[in-house]
Amino acid sequence: MTLRHTELSEALQPIVKRMIDVPREGAVEMLADEFRKGLTYRQALAALLVAASSCEGTHHEVYLVYSAHQMSLDSVGADRLIPVFWGLDSLKRAQENYAKPPRDALEGVYPTDDKALLEFREAMDSWDQGRAERSLIGLSRSWSPRDIIEELWHYGAKEWGFIGHKIIAVANCWRSLQTVGWHYSEPILRFIVSDLMSRVGDLDSQPYRENMERATRASSLAPDWVRAGFDETSTLELLSEIRAGEMDRATDMAYRQIVDSGVPAGAVWDAVFLSAGEFMHRHKQGGYAGSGGINTRPLHSNTVANAMHYAFEDTVSQTTRLFVLLQAVGWVANFIGIEHEHGNLRDRKITDLAPKEGIESSEDATEEVFSLLPSREMGQQIEDRSGIEEAEKLAFTYGRKAFGLDTFLRRSRQLVQRKANPDAHDYKFPVAIFQNYGIVSPMWRPYMMATSVNWLHSVSKPDSDVYQRFADQHLNAGGDTI
Repeated sequence: MTLRHTELSEALQPIVKRMIDVPREGAVEMLADEFRKGLTYRQALAALLVAASSCEGTHHEVYLVYSAHQMSLDSVGADRLIPVFWGLDSLKRAQENYAKPPRDALEGVYPTDDKALLEFREAMDSWDQGRAERSLIGLSRSWSPRDIIEELWHYGAKEWGFIGHKIIAVANCWRSLQTVGWHYSEPILRFIVSDLMSRVGDLDSQPYRENMERATRASSLAPDWVRAGFDETSTLELLSEIRAGEMDRATDMAYRQIVDSGVPAGAVWDAVFLSAGEFMHRHKQGGYAGSGGINTRPLHSNTVANAMHYAFEDTVSQTTRLFVLLQAVGWVANFIGIEHEHGNLRDRKITDLAPKEGIESSEDATEEVFSLLPSREMGQQIEDRSGIEEAEKLAFTYGRKAFGLDTFLRRSRQLVQRKANPDAHDYKFPVAIFQNYGIVSPMWRPYMMATSVNWLHSVSKPDSDVYQRFADQHLNAGGDTI
């Protein structure tokens, strides 16, 4: 593995190698020791990102680096370091499960600047991974990061592949690189290409061609169409089509709302986020249930919508921006339609939630929410959703009464850090859903608060092995704390 800036790479390569080589049972202790020796948080995050990107068979272990970082930023005290330890443990678990070595060195000639873009596009269209990796790295050595990401947004949003992970890969890697530094980009770009090449989606069953045509021909957009804006009637109208799983009708309606009626993009995003949140609310099971569980299409509708919205805000292209928004509408509608066909959804609407009476204290309400939740274990199916439903109502009331959001978020993050299963979604979902909460119009935020509890942790769940080992290292009176 060769990184671009030798001075920085020489400082980072030893810790990257240790992360890849250390057995899982010693990983927490190894990283704690590195922190004691002077490893900085940014170095640890960069090493984790490079290590995860450099191993074959890893996917979520790369995506979650961004989620772990966000969880760290929003945590207090010693809790701020827990996510990076958890991320390393997740990488070690993936290595155990897949038992694959680091990626081979990339062989061949890197195209020059005037040929690299054409090479990259032709390689992507012909599914030639090695050629695409070489040409993208060639571009990265002469193009700005902004130019590179503009090229990648289209491919990330082109087709959903494996329930939307391609756009998550692009978005989360880009967000992580902005924290650790572009000088670590080459192994990350290789990873992105490998993810974009995985699990080919059938474009004939997706809205790609129609949405590209819509986005390309849209010439009458209002100058401020991208603005946040509340339009309850338009949002509920679009929500109804997405809720019904009507992909074609939903994308056409969203297009007409924006182009013909001047509806602000924010009102369309409100419908996307509400329908994704409602998807969790409607599902029959509250835990892991194989390919049809709440942890598959319902959960990923929320994380995909989050990644799509980030792409929407990040791109400088109006065509890409409209394309991404229409794709988000179509993808969520399609995911809902598939689960409806499989009989996995209940006839419920998140907009029918009603507040509970007698809730006076934000502290009491918070503890009751997390006491009502079941102790969700890895692989566990939860068919009795009564506790989750009560927690939804209470969280909705919490949001409606405008109790201190910080109390709820602080406690939810603390429980994630202490009790998370060895599953990337235990970090990815709460980070995404709370970001989505901040994006939607204020009227809809209590509904997002309610749906968040579907993948949060109960106070009754035992602390994880990673947290216990971290606590032992941090609080060990016989040695230096981390």
